[in-house]
Amino acid sequence: MKTHPIITKEYSIYWIIMATGSFIIYGIFGIPKMEGYQQYGIVFWVLSSLFTGLIVGTLLYLLYKLIWKKSNHNIYISLIILGWAVLLLKGILFPSTSNAKTSSTDQFEKSYKEQGSQEFDQYLDSTTNIYSNFKYHIAFDAPDNWRTDAGVSEHTIFRAYQPDSMLTFSINVIERRLSKNEKTSKVDIWELYQKNKKQMDYPFTTLLEEQLNTKIESFNCEKSTILYNPCLKRKFQYNVKDIDFEYYMTSVSYQTIINEFTYTIGINIPTVLYDMNPSIYNELFYKVYLLKDGERLDELLKNKS
Repeated sequence: MKTHPIITKEYSIYWIIMATGSFIIYGIFGIPKMEGYQQYGIVFWVLSSLFTGLIVGTLLYLLYKLIWKKSNHNIYISLIILGWAVLLLKGILFPSTSNAKTSSTDQFEKSYKEQGSQEFDQYLDSTTNIYSNFKYHIAFDAPDNWRTDAGVSEHTIFRAYQPDSMLTFSINVIERRLSKNEKTSKVDIWELYQKNKKQMDYPFTTLLEEQLNTKIESFNCEKSTILYNPCLKRKFQYNVKDIDFEYYMTSVSYQTIINEFTYTIGINIPTVLYDMNPSIYNELFYKVYLLKDGERLDELLKNKS
């Protein structure tokens, strides 16, 4: 089988230049972060860039031959170089959507449940239902007669609930990857919300509607305060249909950002119960505390009393 001239020794210098250029560019800007290709190294991407240039250059060269009715190996290799350069630069200047998604997930730490053993990161007094989390520096004094667990959501660290009334109170935490300087800079969550309203409301509206197969009603988000920090207060209702009955649930949540942690603290309760005396259930949010390093809420409350 005869070898095509463009991959012989005569044109090897061009392939070496493209390979070296790929190494330099990927070394400076990093290799693409595409789902399913995370395990491949720089050699794979260098070879991919050369192969992509060959494919694009060949298509352009076939078009050239179709128009001019002649062959020219110098033009062929030039078109390969052109295809290689354009696609390589495009990947750097305009990363694909899949790359952007992967990059966004790189901004966050694994969820609390994904990190494995949590035995020494938290403490729950089983008698008083006072919960302390030392990793996220947050605590909650749940009613003594409620049940508790870690909830079902990926980022839920603690949930307290009344099975008979279908009332649940949960604490969710998402941890961002920040530098030391970024951790000391404060984020105005209301200002952030104004710029990213649709994205930040998505889990509370569209996603929840899809999960529960229901319609979110009376949705409202306003600026408020929790844990001595500015926060977003969201309130809405949604309909729940069971086999034998149908009822409305009310959801009230407070979301704030403190250093690298985004806290979302919320209550879900049948609307008929909430409307009877909202203040009783709203007071549960005053039983959430921030902890300093090494503090335990049950000990702090004992010392105060």
